[in-house]
Amino acid sequence: MAQSTIISNPDDSVAQETEKGCLTKLKLFLKVQESAYMQKSRIQSLQLGDSNSKFFFSAMKERYTINSIDVLYDEHGTKLSTETEIQGEIKKFYEKLIGIAASTLTGIDVPIVRHGKQLSAEDADLLIVLVTNEEIDSAIKGINVNKAPGIDGFNSLFFHKTWSIVKADVYNAVTEFFDTGILLKQVNNTAVTLIPKIQNASCVIGKAVHCAQDGFIPGKNIAYNILLASEKIKCYSTKNISPRCMIKVDLKKAYDSIEWPFLESIEYLSRCLAVVENQRDFKDHPRCKKLNITHMMFADDLLMFARADIPYVSAIFQAFTKVSKASRFEANLHQSDVYVAGVTEAVASQVVDTLGIAKGSFPFKNLGVPLITRKLRFTYCKPLIEKTVPRIKGWEAKFLSYAGRLQLVKSVPFGIHLYWCQIFVMPKKEMKEIQKICVMFLWSVLVKGQRKLMFLGEFMSSQVMWRVELEGLDYLE
Repeated sequence: MAQSTIISNPDDSVAQETEKGCLTKLKLFLKVQESAYMQKSRIQSLQLGDSNSKFFFSAMKERYTINSIDVLYDEHGTKLSTETEIQGEIKKFYEKLIGIAASTLTGIDVPIVRHGKQLSAEDADLLIVLVTNEEIDSAIKGINVNKAPGIDGFNSLFFHKTWSIVKADVYNAVTEFFDTGILLKQVNNTAVTLIPKIQNASCVIGKAVHCAQDGFIPGKNIAYNILLASEKIKCYSTKNISPRCMIKVDLKKAYDSIEWPFLESIEYLSRCLAVVENQRDFKDHPRCKKLNITHMMFADDLLMFARADIPYVSAIFQAFTKVSKASRFEANLHQSDVYVAGVTEAVASQVVDTLGIAKGSFPFKNLGVPLITRKLRFTYCKPLIEKTVPRIKGWEAKFLSYAGRLQLVKSVPFGIHLYWCQIFVMPKKEMKEIQKICVMFLWSVLVKGQRKLMFLGEFMSSQVMWRVELEGLDYLE
């Protein structure tokens, strides 16, 4: 109505102010709507370039499809289609996976646990120091504003904006929990409760965990574990080397299937293997003696190293069996492998028969990358390219503007590619293939459902190159 008044009387100041106020409210509500759709779509890689577009609606539709379970088959192959049957089967599955305790567990050998590194009384006190208000402030500020809200409907953005008002109540609630050990059920009302990580342990973890477990030491990451494992198998394809073997154990559900009391003695495996290593008649893997390493473990990936002789291989596997009986760290022998080098086929067969594990071959996948004994070839990089292409050419990319495609290229392909670059010297052919895929995606338009490179026009000289700088990485085309 204000706009109709302005058309008939352009000098009406009241109508002008009314229109201005309505436009301000409209922009505000559109921004709120866009923020809500972005949160529902859960698109983490896209921060700039696309607003309330078809892309968000398509992402929400895809999430709804993924999160909806219309049909489920139980362990006997019976088809379940009703909501009650599906809920019951899911509950039954996770109760069996996590909630069932073993009938009997062998007791942990306390002297063995005390054999390795231990924290001092001062370090132990540091782990249970009281939480400060500054730590609570930092934790609240560190929560992404687009994370899902709690059961009260308030997400972290609400607490960021109103922190000066609500912080006293939050301080009291957190302090009360650590004082009494009682937490209001609604605060953590979830089907599966995860144990959160705290930063206190980072300052003393080097005193409790072996230095070879690089993924846990401050300043190091998972790539160090892979590099160390690659160094151990470097000469496995070489003839006339000393006997050596590596046992790759696949753990059944790893941390989901162990007994909760065992978390207090998670170092038991390291201590048992350390006792075996210190025996006079035990001989290490040729590349592990100086580093004092018998095994490497990260999450559910376990590698054990020994000299390729029956007594030494049996001793190290018996130590693992001892830990398995005390913790339900069960080995899936059908998916485990043993890798032997420097011995005859007869000795290799004896090792395989003794362990009851199949003989493996290189390369094999470890922590997301192939472990190889030689230089990385383009053939081994195909899984990386196959993982990148669907993210670039997927249905989501069809609805992105140029700015959105630019943001996607910066975050997704390079995020996948960078992990490999920390470990390997990538082949030039692979680099060019990734570059070709990204450039085609970035400088293309959608024509009848297919992406084609944009026509640059006759004014563009053949000597001119389009250049896009992506955080220090250049794409030339």
